[in-house]
Amino acid sequence: MKRDETHDPKPGANNGSGVRLQSNGKLERYHWTLKGECIRPQSPLSKEDAVRIVTKFVTEYNEVRLHSAIGYITPHDMLAGRQQEIQDARDAKLAEAREKRAQARAQHRKEYRSRCAKEKSAVNRANYNEEIRSEDRALLGNTPNAEPVLLAGGGGGGLVTAAAATPLANSLNA
Repeated sequence: MKRDETHDPKPGANNGSGVRLQSNGKLERYHWTLKGECIRPQSPLSKEDAVRIVTKFVTEYNEVRLHSAIGYITPHDMLAGRQQEIQDARDAKLAEAREKRAQARAQHRKEYRSRCAKEKSAVNRANYNEEIRSEDRALLGNTPNAEPVLLAGGGGGGLVTAAAATPLANSLNA
C-alpha cells in the first residue's frame, strides 16, 4: 500500500465512498446550527417533543430563513428555481426606493431654499427697524415715501433712500 493514498489524502480527494472529505464540514455546520438554535434552547423532554421541535426548525430553515451563501434566498426557493425572479424583484424595489429618495431630497432642497429665502427676507426686515428708519428720515428731510437702499462700499454702508443715494454716494467717495 502507498502511504499517499491511505493516510494522507489530498484536498478534494474522496474517502472511497465517492463523497468528498470537505463535504462533511457543511453537514457539521448544519448540526451545529440545529443544536445551537433548536435543541439546546428548547430542551425537548421526550422523543415526540424533539421530533416536533426539529420538524418546525427544519421547515423554517428551508422555507423561511434567508441564507447568505445562496444569495439571501431560502433553500426552498433555490431548489424551485426562483432565485432570478427573487433577485429581479429586489432590484426593482431598490430602484424604486432610490427614485423615492431622490424625489424626497429634491423636495427637501426646494423647501429648504424657500425657507431660507423667507428667513433672509425676515432678517432684512428685522434689521431695518424703526430706529434706523428715524435716522434715515432725519437725513433725508422726513420723506415718508422714500424707499430704503443698501449702500455697499464707502464709509459705513448704511441704509438710505434711492432718491438720496446718488448725492450721498458722491459725498462718500469724495
